[in-house]
Amino acid sequence: MVCMTAPSEALRKAIAKDGRPIRQIAKAAGLQASVISRFLNRERDLTGRSLDRVAGELGLELRPVKR
Repeated sequence: MVCMTAPSEALRKAIAKDGRPIRQIAKAAGLQASVISRFLNRERDLTGRSLDRVAGELGLELRPVKR
């Protein structure tokens, strides 16, 4: 059985583990901190490219999941 985590929750955990402020992570990924904050609060979506940039900055890799 595979446990699926919402992307916003997975990103929230990765940011907490990283320890840097969202503003610093966002700047390094070329995004505004408000964009990431609204995604984490489920107020907006991120494009695949933006999500990939944030994930890359956190040392994560996005992979497609077979269903």
